[in-house]
Amino acid sequence: MASKYQMQARSSANGRLYSWLTDVPDFVAAGYVTAGFPGTAQDVAVAGGGIDTGSTTSSINFGALMPSCIGYWRGDLGLHTTGSVVNTWDNQVGGAGNITEHTAGVGIANVGTGVGGKPSLAPNGTTQAGDYTLALPAPATTNFHVYAVYTIPNAGANQVLVSDSSLDLLVFAAPSSGALLQGCDGVFLSCVESYNTWARGRVSFTGSTSDVIKWGSATPVTGTSMGNAASSGTRHLFYDGSTNWMHGELALLLFSNASLSTFLAALPTIDAAVTTWFGAGVQV
Repeated sequence: MASKYQMQARSSANGRLYSWLTDVPDFVAAGYVTAGFPGTAQDVAVAGGGIDTGSTTSSINFGALMPSCIGYWRGDLGLHTTGSVVNTWDNQVGGAGNITEHTAGVGIANVGTGVGGKPSLAPNGTTQAGDYTLALPAPATTNFHVYAVYTIPNAGANQVLVSDSSLDLLVFAAPSSGALLQGCDGVFLSCVESYNTWARGRVSFTGSTSDVIKWGSATPVTGTSMGNAASSGTRHLFYDGSTNWMHGELALLLFSNASLSTFLAALPTIDAAVTTWFGAGVQV
């Protein structure tokens, strides 16, 4: 009797995970898509048999790679959409932190073109944003880290990735030098990267001058205490709660409250996973 393979594929049409049994371990190469499967497959995993890694891609759980992960959002997971508009984006850690649209009917963002064949969220830069609640630690006792994979066009200053009542992570348009990734709580650390470049940005808030910020292949910048996010209250994605919005696309967002040393020790593994999942087109 031939081996049966448990197949799983996430639909690009509705974000749902479909499972089925097949005698063919590589349904992509075989042209195998079950009847009624909507859209094209984004994630394919196989259990109970072999896997041809040359033509299928196992999903990477970035939340498991990030130590003390309290927030995990990826552009192909947990999306609730109306057409191409994303209305809700679920936190893959579970519990709190599901992101809902800031303005009803407008959406958090549109489904973006993404990078390396992996989708993203692309806000329109004027009205689309998300709100969520998530308890965060005070940096004096537990650090807070943000890790994201995204791209920024040259579309004006004061673009906001995430914000709350005391923190903005801003991307400023900087004449002749590309975009500046800045972590701020009234005090800034800045790191430069080129426009229209997919890159990994990370910011660590430690409640001390060990705060550090890095975007893409740029040298990490440290030596200034930036403060930290608010411990509670409504938080925003792609909006600062006032007049600044986000352009560009976001494919991955991770929050961690690990110690700085633990977070830094995990980065090589996470960065390598980013390259595996999104391809070499992302600057790390």
